[in-house]
Amino acid sequence: MNYTLLETSNFPSNAENLLFEINAQNKLIDNEFLSLKPKAINLNPGVLFSYFNKKSTLMSCSNIPEKEHLFKVVNEFIKTANNYKHKSIYLDLLSMLKYTNSTDKTEIYELIPNLLKSIETSLYSLPEGLKTKEDYNHIHIENVYLLVDDNDLDKANKSLEAGIALISGIKETKDLSNLPANIANSSYILEYAKSLTSKYPKISIDKIVDEEEMKHLNMGAFLAVNRASAQKPYLLILKYEGSPASNKTFGLLGKGLTFDSGGLSLKPSDSMIDMKYDMCGAASVIGTLVALATLDVPINVVGSLALAENMISANSYRPGDIITSMSGKTIQINNTDAEGRLVLADSLTYLQKNYSFESIIDIATLTGSIVIGLGSHHTGLFSNDENLANDLLKAGEKADDLAWRMPLHKIFHEQIKGLHCDIVNTGGIEGGACKAAAFLEEFCDISTKWVHLDIAGTSTTSGKNSYATARPVPLLFNYFCNKAKN
Repeated sequence: MNYTLLETSNFPSNAENLLFEINAQNKLIDNEFLSLKPKAINLNPGVLFSYFNKKSTLMSCSNIPEKEHLFKVVNEFIKTANNYKHKSIYLDLLSMLKYTNSTDKTEIYELIPNLLKSIETSLYSLPEGLKTKEDYNHIHIENVYLLVDDNDLDKANKSLEAGIALISGIKETKDLSNLPANIANSSYILEYAKSLTSKYPKISIDKIVDEEEMKHLNMGAFLAVNRASAQKPYLLILKYEGSPASNKTFGLLGKGLTFDSGGLSLKPSDSMIDMKYDMCGAASVIGTLVALATLDVPINVVGSLALAENMISANSYRPGDIITSMSGKTIQINNTDAEGRLVLADSLTYLQKNYSFESIIDIATLTGSIVIGLGSHHTGLFSNDENLANDLLKAGEKADDLAWRMPLHKIFHEQIKGLHCDIVNTGGIEGGACKAAAFLEEFCDISTKWVHLDIAGTSTTSGKNSYATARPVPLLFNYFCNKAKN
């Protein structure tokens, strides 16, 4: 799909009058530009005014009371236009200005990445090969024109380029996340990552820590989780080098459980069906690097994927086992279904020993507790650094990818202390997400600026027809773009 900025002076002369009358007078007007029969799509909240002919669609907004509803309106508009098999659509950006609570046109141009994200969400289709070809979501729209004011082309073009990069990363994340576990196992993801290095020259594979090296490094927590699987575990470390002259590097770490049965603490069957999505954290790391590489953002990011599978066999790790992590800390396994924190613990230790980061952010579908607390609206954010946390929260607001700061108090550390070991991997259901974050913090050096993003509620849609959302790629992409400017 092609995205193009179109100055109003290059738009047919009667179009400006049309847009003005729709915006100011809330009227439907037949117009010579498209020889259209006007159509109004009623949405709640708001009304979307659009004009259809056989090939094109023009959109202008009216009566949308709040900015956050704008993206929902665009989403519905795109679906409708595609159902009409229109090949071109026009979005009147200036008609959306009043929803930014500003008279500055820059505000609406900065929303372009979010608008493109809404379009991508509306038209997303599953990776080929999962369904018969006839049943795929057919994309009829070929061109999207964004109407901007004269003399604003350069200003809007920067946002358009960022939006195109963002949706590239979102698509990579969704495509990988939506694959079933019998396809997207650890070896598949390893090869998938290798293929990206030829497509994006600034992305490279920096290190692959395989099972043998994990044994040599005494990564007992990581290895315990994968013991019952026929698949090999990997800590795959990718590097995006967008600013070779800089000595600053930022770290990402994604949980990549390609399937989680729960182990001997077996999940109920209804809860197990979507456990292919337990690698969404790793997929979001890939998506973020792809977005940065597409835009050529001048920043250095090391993105690591902790790839494993939690299965059942005679070799499974057991409740009650005490294992030794790479850090030397001993961990009692109270629940084998609290496995993500184990692979992340050893991964955090390895990364801190071998890299020097400005900060490190781990991303994981870690706990059901965060879903109970925050639902699917906000990602749970835990951090030991105020400035880092605030920067990420602001980036999420700007990207329409919200996070919520959660408590990380010493009381949670006390609640995971062990009787026969240093710490336990669960400490009861109360405050489960906070205890899981405290567990991870046990493996962070005191000097490490660290954030944990629990995406269990936001990485997928909920219900019968669940699919990957690619969150928190927009938040992370926005954050790194901001850091590259400073």
